[in-house]
Amino acid sequence: AQAPPAEPEEPVDHEKIRHLMAPALDEIAKARDAARAGGAEFVVVLINPQRADGTFADVQLAYNSEVVDFCRERGIDVVDPLPELIRAARGKPIFRSTDDYHWTGAADHLAAGQVYIYLTQSSLAMREFRKNASWVRPRGAELASALPERGSVLQ
Repeated sequence: AQAPPAEPEEPVDHEKIRHLMAPALDEIAKARDAARAGGAEFVVVLINPQRADGTFADVQLAYNSEVVDFCRERGIDVVDPLPELIRAARGKPIFRSTDDYHWTGAADHLAAGQVYIYLTQSSLAMREFRKNASWVRPRGAELASALPERGSVLQ
């Protein structure tokens, strides 16, 4: 059976979206501040439900744009997999469960891939690498004796 056609959408009201998103955006900033205070990195990953007919609502692009702009203006790392979800779905409902809007494993995998790409291409991954390397370097001999099969890498 084919899914019913999507409901017609109202025009996107960006001012209304900014107003509606304000509390959530404030929470993102607070969460980033808490992560930094604890010495942790912080990355926002956007999640959008796919409709039963395989499409994503136009308003989701507008919401994501507001979040991405907010994050980038404040130096908050953000990953928006929606464009890749739209491209990969090709209008088929492959990224939602059959009985509700929750993502399938395929959507989880695609989003994880987008996060991986972001982390490997951003300075965030290099900061973590340098932090870990600075911890490992002085302990190389100790670690090599504990992990003899990795000794050549650690020394």
